[in-house]
Amino acid sequence: MPRFYFDIRHGEILTEDHVGRVLSGIKDAQRQAQYELGEMLRRVSGSAMRNLMTIEVKDEAGKRLFRAKLVFEIEPLS
Repeated sequence: MPRFYFDIRHGEILTEDHVGRVLSGIKDAQRQAQYELGEMLRRVSGSAMRNLMTIEVKDEAGKRLFRAKLVFEIEPLS
């Protein structure tokens, strides 16, 4: 089974994944990225008005396969 690497960017901070995860394929990697973005959102500071969270997924050769992105924004209405 292939190994996928999930590099995480939260704002300007990049955390590279040097370990990776063995998953059955690209669909599982997409589900894992979605799950990780949800977990990142749960840990967001309550004072932030806007957060951009991105996960870039690479294969074993280092080829970028896809980017999963989540924008969380609190927008005052008055």
